[in-house]
Amino acid sequence: MPRPSRTTRGFAFGIAINAATLEAAAAAAIPGDPQAQAWAVQTIQTLNELFILSQIAGGTPALDFSIMEALYARGFTSRDDVLGHPFDNFRQALTGTVAYDHAAAIYANAGAPPVFPLPGTSPFGPVNPGCLTDCIPAPELLPARAGGSPERDAARLRAVHVRRSVRRAVRRAYQSAGR
Repeated sequence: MPRPSRTTRGFAFGIAINAATLEAAAAAAIPGDPQAQAWAVQTIQTLNELFILSQIAGGTPALDFSIMEALYARGFTSRDDVLGHPFDNFRQALTGTVAYDHAAAIYANAGAPPVFPLPGTSPFGPVNPGCLTDCIPAPELLPARAGGSPERDAARLRAVHVRRSVRRAVRRAYQSAGR
């Protein structure tokens, strides 16, 4: 159960922020500088998101701050950033930080996780099977060149590939001969 939100002069961390109210407060605090106002709004929103994520049952304010700092250092500045990764990836990203031991609680504070597709169920795949270093796309997948045809471009790619393969084979032969 999260601790109560922290309140400072009418503003409370740990609850949803009304963007219009926050923008009006930034405009009043920093009149005439829209860039500084936008920075202040973004900073308050980020701090609020980190505060929500860092609320660990039984934790101290010092632990909360350390978790906020660890999340920020790893690039997690919002609940959406946390939920953008499967839990195992998120926990691994926290390796070496004070937040690592609390990864499950932090992930739970982010909200309901999305459903990630199972590995291997993606419609995406390599252009052709085999080693990526020897990838020669089909002619219809090559970008159009001015004054060239896909077939001619594919032939050029194959010729370059053959030259590289021959160079590699010659290099290996010299290395194995001890030269």
